[in-house]
Amino acid sequence: RRGARIDNLVQIAHNCDIGEGAIIAAHSGLAGSVRVGARAVLMGRVGITDHVEIGAGAFVGIGGAGAFVGGRAGGSGRGAGAFVGGGARVCTGVGALVGGGTGGTG
Repeated sequence: RRGARIDNLVQIAHNCDIGEGAIIAAHSGLAGSVRVGARAVLMGRVGITDHVEIGAGAFVGIGGAGAFVGGRAGGSGRGAGAFVGGGARVCTGVGALVGGGTGGTG
C-alpha cells in the first residue's frame, strides 16, 4: 500500500496485507494471511506467524535474540491467531512469545 516501507531481507508470505505507512525492518518474516495495520512498525528480526493481525500504529520490537508473535508454538497453528492492538508497544526479551497458546492442533 501507499507509503509502506519494506527493508531488504524481509520474507512476506501469501495473502498478507501491509497497511499504509507501515515499516518492516530487515531480517523479519510474515507468515501467510498476516495483516499489518497502517503506520505499524516491525523492527528487525521479528517473526509473525500465520493469521495474526498487527493493529494500526502498533510497534513490535526485540530486545534479544528475536521476537515471535502469535499463533501456537506447537501443532498446526490454524486457530484464530493473535491480535496486537493498535498503538500497542510490544518489546520482547530473548525468544519471547507474544499471544497465542503453547500447544494443540488448533
